[in-house]
Amino acid sequence: MTARISTGFPDLDGVLAQLVQGARLVLGADFVAAFLQGSFALGDADGGSDVDFVVVVRSALTDAQERAVLALHRHLWSLESPWARHLEGSYFPQELLRRADPAATPVPYFDNGSRDLQHSAHDNTLVMRWTAREFGLLLDGLNPRDLIDPVPADALQNEVRDTLHTWGADLLSTPAALDDGWRQPYVALSIARMLQTLDSGQVHSKRAAMTWAQDHAPSWAALLERAWAQHPGQFSRVGQPAQPADLDLTRGFIQFALDWTQDGSPASVAAQQLRLYNARDLDAFMALWAPDARLYAHPDTLLADGAPAIRARHENRFREPHLHAKVLHRAVLGTVVVDHELVTRTVAGQPGVLEVVMTYEVRGGLIRAAWLLAGPLRTP
Repeated sequence: MTARISTGFPDLDGVLAQLVQGARLVLGADFVAAFLQGSFALGDADGGSDVDFVVVVRSALTDAQERAVLALHRHLWSLESPWARHLEGSYFPQELLRRADPAATPVPYFDNGSRDLQHSAHDNTLVMRWTAREFGLLLDGLNPRDLIDPVPADALQNEVRDTLHTWGADLLSTPAALDDGWRQPYVALSIARMLQTLDSGQVHSKRAAMTWAQDHAPSWAALLERAWAQHPGQFSRVGQPAQPADLDLTRGFIQFALDWTQDGSPASVAAQQLRLYNARDLDAFMALWAPDARLYAHPDTLLADGAPAIRARHENRFREPHLHAKVLHRAVLGTVVVDHELVTRTVAGQPGVLEVVMTYEVRGGLIRAAWLLAGPLRTP
């Protein structure tokens, strides 16, 4: 099947047409498909995006095919269009692409801006497979949904968690690696994407992750907004120093993410209970409270003694159609998490808003006690 190539950038469409035509020519009957993944698949590409492609072949490229593919990409790189120097992607054997590859087998790969073929596992991930299967933008050949098995959410989250732990630790251990005007905002947005995947079990764009952080990591929202604002001209800042203040904040955000992903950490428990509160998933929400947990009105008025009483307080609340909590600021100190929230409730069928400060004591992965301080309810 040949698809009409339409990315929203006619100049890029012409480059991709030459990529597909050239791949078909040099691969012949071994050509199976070509598609885009990454930001063009997820719908948030702009003039500063790279172009993440995958070409699927029946079997591993022969030496002669690799030489022909290299010649094709050197020709593409020499085209007048700037998009030609922002192609990044891999040539995948069909069977290798279908499912997870624990061996992380390297495949022929062209890095963004490079004329040279290398062998890399850069794209041999579940993140790529999930994105391509769910949102891949077909250029030619078979649809990615017919080539890639469904990716379980837990497997996707495990891969992202492992990547975050390894990459985050490396970045913090080599501080100079972040001091680049392109890399610093890229890292900040990429870390936010990883956290959103861990929260949702899906892959999201950088812009979507920035929006997600406004509710789930509000202390870092301004950093991410500045990072996203730099995205359109990102490659022009390669090799330039990063903004010192944002450099320090990004290191802090990486540490926050590493702490957030530790199973049972106070920050992760607070984040999970907020997500489940907004999802109105009462059973999963209550699984985060200790059986003998207590809920107080600040400072010491007991509202609910034990998980059954806390559950009873939330049963009717979770039926409210407007119920939603947004964290304005979160502070974590040891086992204590303090959330400043804007909460929407339903009052006489209409939305009402109040500010709330919730303090949680979290030990052993469970909320042991919580204190509520609520402001006045405001209705339209």
